[in-house]
Amino acid sequence: MHEAPVNERNRPAPWLARRDCPEGNQARRSGSGARSHGGGPNGSHLVYGYSNTSGCCPISFGRGTYVRPATNSAANPIDTSSQTSPSLFGSRIISLEDSSSPRFINVQDADAGNPYTTDFSTWLDTTPVGLDVEGVDVAADGRLAAIGFETWNGGTQTLGKIAVLAIQGVDQMPTFPAAVDCFLPAAGIARDASLAQDAGAIAWKDDGGVKVAGSPTTAADPCVMGSVPVVLSPTGTHPSIGGADAAAFLPAPPVTPPPPPPSPAVPSPGAPGGTAPRVPVMTIPARLTAKALAARRGVRVKVKVSGPGKVAVTGTVPARRLGRRGKPVVVARGKGVARAAGTLTIRLRLTTVGRKRVRRLKGARLTLRVVQGSRSSRKVVRLR
Repeated sequence: MHEAPVNERNRPAPWLARRDCPEGNQARRSGSGARSHGGGPNGSHLVYGYSNTSGCCPISFGRGTYVRPATNSAANPIDTSSQTSPSLFGSRIISLEDSSSPRFINVQDADAGNPYTTDFSTWLDTTPVGLDVEGVDVAADGRLAAIGFETWNGGTQTLGKIAVLAIQGVDQMPTFPAAVDCFLPAAGIARDASLAQDAGAIAWKDDGGVKVAGSPTTAADPCVMGSVPVVLSPTGTHPSIGGADAAAFLPAPPVTPPPPPPSPAVPSPGAPGGTAPRVPVMTIPARLTAKALAARRGVRVKVKVSGPGKVAVTGTVPARRLGRRGKPVVVARGKGVARAAGTLTIRLRLTTVGRKRVRRLKGARLTLRVVQGSRSSRKVVRLR
């Protein structure tokens, strides 16, 4: 983490009506508390920052962190005073000092009574950065921390940055130089960082919306992300990466009625057995050459037909192959008459144009089209 200019913060905070605030009937949630919250590793507890005032008279003021079970219990939450902007690391609270310009990050001492205990120790002093701390999120595996920094002036946030730092859990201070120590390459004001449980990805909010990217793995600054940032929502706020199954909270998809059964086929008049006639199918030699097509007897092409009638085969090549422009040019023809359904042999020969340009046809793509009445099929071959 690196130095940055310091500005005085004067953050606005909206008044919110809350019914579960023991200190009074109204609560003002602090700016940092607006995002500070967390659930235990199994979702059994909630921690969240508060800023409360009592009614008159006298008026009292207090702020800190509330902890309560994630149930509909009517019991008041437990107050861990002097801690703000909480998040959870396992069952331990990670928080900021109670200050208008917080610089110290605290961690709840290890205890069987966590997260309800009130003993905290300083984990990281961010004073050298020169900015106020906005919040912190620690990956569940204890290998990476994301720390939000900010500056406010006259009720307007003027700066927001997110530092990513490699750590060794929360029972010891991070060692420097750290393997990862950089600021995210955000657009404008960045805040509300959230790390995946395995530290493999990070989400945040900046002027471009809610984004997610692969976590950095080096100390290069700005951070070199593990993958290109993706905008999840240009208008979203307060991202949080977790292991919840979002599908479980969605309404069941509408039941799609089964499609109607297909209509029975209408027999075509004149087709044998009353079935619809099929398109003619060509079978051509495996190696078709321009020289063979130019011969007097041509090349024998077998055509399978589903009924009697005249059958014609034409072969075309692109006009540019013959030094021309426009539509494809017919260079081969053949025809015959089928007496009944079955296989008909047709001799395919070059046309006059084809014979004059036989040398140019070598290597050309020949499109063969067979037609019987209104039915036709195509094949494309390379002339050798």
